[in-house]
Order: sequence, then C-alpha cells, then structure tokens
Amino acid sequence: MTYVIINQFQRIFLLSILHKLLSVRRIMHLFVCCIYVCVIVVSISEAHYTQQWAVHIEGGPQVADEVARDHGFENQGQVRKEVSTLHSFLRHFGSISPTVPKPISPYVLKTDHMT
Repeated sequence: MTYVIINQFQRIFLLSILHKLLSVRRIMHLFVCCIYVCVIVVSISEAHYTQQWAVHIEGGPQVADEVARDHGFENQGQVRKEVSTLHSFLRHFGSISPTVPKPISPYVLKTDHMT
C-alpha cells in the first residue's frame, strides 16, 4: 500500500486551490443561471405597441386634422414646435465646421434643403 504524506503547508495550499475552484464553479453556475433567466424573461415578455404615429403632413393643422379624422386618429398637435433644433444644438455645443447650417423649416422638403 502506498501512503501519500503531505505537510501542513501543502494541505492548506491544496484546500485553498479546491476552495477557489469551487467558488469559480459557483460563480460560473450563477452566471449561467442569470443568462438563462434573462433569456426566459425576454422570450416571455410581450412587445408593447402603441397606436400613436408621428407623420409629416404639408398644408397646416387643418389638413393634419382632416387626415387624422379620415384614418380614425386624433391630431394631438405639432410634435416639434422649434424648427431650428439643429441650429440651437450646434450653437450650444459648437461646430467643427466654421459655418452654421440654415435652420430647417417644416415647409421645406428634404430634397429642397439638400442643395
């Protein structure tokens, strides 16, 4: 019969390694369980949809009210009242280019403004 003789230092060293392995294993199990729970929660949760839309309608508030009424919606007013948001942002934070772009008007189409 073979006997393995270890001293106190080796015993403490082996126990500490075993303890570290067990704690790493526990951390791995906890991580895997967290990922599993996240996947389950995401797969179970339902998507949330609203019946609100933001559209660009030329012709003013009267035309917007008419289009909304024709399609069974209620016009809740203009979404963005300030038309120079980009200009205000650049003025506040600074711009890389020396020129500041013109304020965008809601009456100008995108293709007209790209010149």
